[in-house]
Amino acid sequence: MARDESLETIYISDSEPESDRHQLLPTVQIPLVNTQGGRPLSASSLSQYSDVLVIDSTDSEDLEDLEAQLKKICFQKKTNARSRHPISSLTPPASHVKTPRGSELQDDVLVLSSSEEETVPLGRTAHHGALNSNSPLKKAHNTSTRMPNHKGNVSRRNLNVQEKEVIKEQTRLQRDINKIVNDKKSTLKDFTVEVSRTFEDHPFIDCLKTKLAVHGCSIMLFDPPSLSEPLIRFRRQHIARYDNKLKEWIPVAHYHALEDLYVLLLSAATIALAVSEETLAETLSVLRSTHRLTARSQIFLMIDGLNAYYKHKRTPKVKRNAIETALAALQASEKCFIVQVEGSEDTAQWLFNITGDLGMFLLICEDVWGYESLPYRN
Repeated sequence: MARDESLETIYISDSEPESDRHQLLPTVQIPLVNTQGGRPLSASSLSQYSDVLVIDSTDSEDLEDLEAQLKKICFQKKTNARSRHPISSLTPPASHVKTPRGSELQDDVLVLSSSEEETVPLGRTAHHGALNSNSPLKKAHNTSTRMPNHKGNVSRRNLNVQEKEVIKEQTRLQRDINKIVNDKKSTLKDFTVEVSRTFEDHPFIDCLKTKLAVHGCSIMLFDPPSLSEPLIRFRRQHIARYDNKLKEWIPVAHYHALEDLYVLLLSAATIALAVSEETLAETLSVLRSTHRLTARSQIFLMIDGLNAYYKHKRTPKVKRNAIETALAALQASEKCFIVQVEGSEDTAQWLFNITGDLGMFLLICEDVWGYESLPYRN
């Protein structure tokens, strides 16, 4: 004796939560009519048929009309019998209907989708249980449609975090470079003292290295155009430039450049000989032309052991008054700075102090406050 069985149709929509779907959409019972005599099919005979209806809609406004029409639909096998309501009346535009290929044409598979996404293909073994809301098919579809949005949101969040970190780092750097420097020793790390190879074995080198290394400053030997040129110069690392309009320092890519300050280290005997031969001014003139110095370039004439030279008895000897007169004239004509040192320790300490003073000297002094405000100007 045949029993009347009904097939439960579950609406699938990824635009609403699972809990809301069961509350809002009623359960529709679609009777399955046997092709022989029009009698209802039993539940045990459902496995003989593979009629599958998949509804995938992301537009909740279409569900009411679709629900009303699905209540009257009866699915049958492909026989001469026709359903009372042709399926073609519900067929969406061709772009949304996916036709099974190959052997899948043997079973009736109707796929309705109102989304633009690729419909998940159904195999021959798909039955009524595949339409359950907890089925792997539904989970796979939800995952495939929602995962790109999740990744996009994560990417945008990461991008926003990176942008905020960059802005924060730039603000911190801007604040640091505009701080007023009160300790000249803290600027020594930006300098490299370049010493002529003439002084490679001079005693003051080791003493100066020891003093500078404590503050991250180093010494480098270089070959001047003239190997006998007793020259010392300073190279600084620049990290900012001064903007006259904004009145503040602007960060720039790091670069190194020579400071416009040069130290000419001569012994007392060399100075006495130059005074007697009247070649002292020529010595500085050669230095300017060789290194293309300008009128604003600063030159330190450092003389080692001059007081000891005055006290030592030797013949012939250039008198003290002659030396001091020549140095005063040289200082007035060449606008150089005269420094007298005694021994390697004193020489190293003076070079250490000059390096620190250069670190305190602002590059904007010359443009903003004038030429006279440069350090050691006479």
